[in-house]
Amino acid sequence: MDKTQPCGGCDRGSSPRGDTMKNQNANLKMQNDKEKFKENFIKRLIKFSLNILKLSKEIKEERVLWPVADQLIRSSTSIGANVVEAKS
Repeated sequence: MDKTQPCGGCDRGSSPRGDTMKNQNANLKMQNDKEKFKENFIKRLIKFSLNILKLSKEIKEERVLWPVADQLIRSSTSIGANVVEAKS
């Protein structure tokens, strides 16, 4: 009898069925985490864009800063367009 394994040669630690279940659970968790990340990312992206629009409104009070505000709006909101384009 092999003294290194608890039942004399059988390997209770991993069975094909047990490993499959572990892999499936890990895959489901990973998919769940990805979905949560995507939802959180989109929410943060929208919040960021709204904050930039508010900032731009304040900047535009000075005529000299209009081009800066316009560029800031274009560059910050293009992130959303890039995300949408990457999904397709």
